[in-house]
Amino acid sequence: MKKPVIKKILMLFLMFILICSNTIFYAQKKEVFVPNTSRQVISGRVTDEKGDPLIAQVQVWYFPLTPVVFNFGDSKAKGRTDNLIKMAYSTEKGFYSVKVPADTIVLIITKGPEWSLVKEKFVIKEKEFNGIEFNVSLKRLYDLGKLGWFAGDVHSHTIHSDGYQTPSEMAFAMKGVGLSWGILSDHNSDVGNIEWLGNKDNDFVPIPGCEITTEPSDESLVNGYGHFNQSFI
Repeated sequence: MKKPVIKKILMLFLMFILICSNTIFYAQKKEVFVPNTSRQVISGRVTDEKGDPLIAQVQVWYFPLTPVVFNFGDSKAKGRTDNLIKMAYSTEKGFYSVKVPADTIVLIITKGPEWSLVKEKFVIKEKEFNGIEFNVSLKRLYDLGKLGWFAGDVHSHTIHSDGYQTPSEMAFAMKGVGLSWGILSDHNSDVGNIEWLGNKDNDFVPIPGCEITTEPSDESLVNGYGHFNQSFI
């Protein structure tokens, strides 16, 4: 047999071995057991049409997006009580990362009504653990600021009363849904206003405030305490 023919046969044999070994290795990787408590990670970057980073809200929902059920009295309702799995926000550089369960989920990325919305369905397997990269670009649909309209939130609580986020986290969340301003209104406290005011930038104006609680009177015993908001503009 001629040497060129032998070389071709050897090359084909080596290629066959490499393909088989890669296939076996890939199969071993796919068969690695991951406990049900493990979580898949979906991560990526949110940008605008020009490629500039955006602070946006990232929502993870169970699929399908069916109405939730509620418990009334002693009777326990059957069904899912909450479709929302997690809510997070992309960073100032547009990056986000969320952990998701092994289930069929819907990922929604939004920056409020002035921007386009991205909705994508994923089927997450229990043994899937390498992570999923999902980058999105949002389109600016409207710019109401040019018409003199600026969206904001007049009522928000933080860890300084009965909220769960810090003033900075609350401001970041407002930026993530496209708000231009917000009023901090913790119950009977202005402790968070210093941190709150530190979140001012070209796109967001923080306004200090306080929700003041009044004492109950004979005429308002049923309604309990009265509340009114005070802003320091």
